[in-house]
Amino acid sequence: MFALALGASVHAAEGDVYRSKDASGATVFSDAPSPGAEKIELRQTPTFPGTPPAEPSQPRGAPTDAGPAYDLVAISSPADEETLHSAEGPVQVSVTVQPQLRVQAGHRVGLNFDGQPVGAPKPDTVFVIKDVERGEHTLQAFVVGRDGKTLGQSASVTFYMYQHSKLFPPPKINPQPQANPKK
Repeated sequence: MFALALGASVHAAEGDVYRSKDASGATVFSDAPSPGAEKIELRQTPTFPGTPPAEPSQPRGAPTDAGPAYDLVAISSPADEETLHSAEGPVQVSVTVQPQLRVQAGHRVGLNFDGQPVGAPKPDTVFVIKDVERGEHTLQAFVVGRDGKTLGQSASVTFYMYQHSKLFPPPKINPQPQANPKK
C-alpha cells in the first residue's frame, strides 16, 4: 500500500496534464483526470544554470583603495626578542612594507605598543616611542586604507628594555692613565 501511495505522489510531482472538452466544446487543461480526458505527454523543459551577477564596475577616474595586497608588513627594528639598552627610554621602530606603501591611495602605517596605538596611522614607516620603561614590551604594525580597513599587519614582536638602576648600575669604565706630556 505504501509503495502505491509513494508511486502516486511521485507521479503527481511529475506534473501530469489532461486535456478534455467542456459542455460548450472549449478545450480544458487540468492536472486531474476527468471522464473522456486524454493524458498529454509533456517534454522535459530545458534548464540552464544561471550566471553569477557581474561585479559592480568602478566609474573611470574614481578613487579606489583596490590594488595589490601587501605581501609583507613586518617590524624590522627592534628584532624579536632583542634587548635594548637605554638610559632615557626612547625606542625607534622601523616597519618594512612590501610592495612599497601606497601613500597616494591614502594608505597609512600604524603601530600598537603593548596593545595600545602609538598616535594615528601615518604615511611613514619609522616611529619613535618615548619614555619606554624597563621590562618586556610588544609591538605590532599594520597598514590601513583611506577607509580605515586593515590591509595588512605584522606578527607581534617582543623586545626587552634594559635600563640601569641602583640594583643594576652601568659598568665602571676605568680610564687609561695618560702619559704626562713633555714640556
